[in-house]
Amino acid sequence: MSEHIPKYRAIAQKLRDQVASGELPPGSTLMARRNLAATFQTSRATIDRVVELLTAEGVFEPSDKNRPPVVADVTKRIATVQSRADNHAVNGRALGKNETSQILSVEHVPCPPDVAPTLGVEAGDPVLCRSRLNLVDGKPDATGSSYYPPEVVRLTPELAQPKSIPEGSRELAAKRLKTRQKHCNNVITSRLATDQERELLKLGGTITVVTQVARHVTATNGKTLEVATKVFEGNRPVSFLIDL
Repeated sequence: MSEHIPKYRAIAQKLRDQVASGELPPGSTLMARRNLAATFQTSRATIDRVVELLTAEGVFEPSDKNRPPVVADVTKRIATVQSRADNHAVNGRALGKNETSQILSVEHVPCPPDVAPTLGVEAGDPVLCRSRLNLVDGKPDATGSSYYPPEVVRLTPELAQPKSIPEGSRELAAKRLKTRQKHCNNVITSRLATDQERELLKLGGTITVVTQVARHVTATNGKTLEVATKVFEGNRPVSFLIDL
């Protein structure tokens, strides 16, 4: 267990792994919370925090604190921001167990006006953009793009290669900057899917509503590591500000 990961998050990751492996199938009921506390040699308060986190992520069904947690169906979900951070802390891999990432393009593009201030550049300045498609069990699940500040690109040349980075692009960038991820600020909107998004995500119909999450990831030294968008069909539970 990593010395950097709090105990409640380490327990949460253990339970996520059991859900992903099928050891805890959808609809199964875990033991009582006091028994979970004894099993993991921790306090009931810690277990309540674990359940609260996994319920917010959609891994567990909502329930009150007097009832054992029940496993939700997460077979078609990609890693959440929190589980991505915990995946990396535990096994060095950012993606979920059944998740893969396909890089669609890597190119220098004019920086969008809404991204430029965060990256510390002028609108229209060339910045590196990585566009990707996330798949779960080989099926399209989400698409999006990531923009990186010049310093991050300079210290992380792997970002300029059209290859997936299993460790995670921003995780690798943080390592190269000799820092750690600190915050992930999310702005969530719903809108109509573009033609390209419908094609990539294999969405039916001509009018489909998608959810877009715009993320700004900062390091412990206050520097921006990544500004990204992720687009997917339907609604997912997402926290607005997360300590990484």
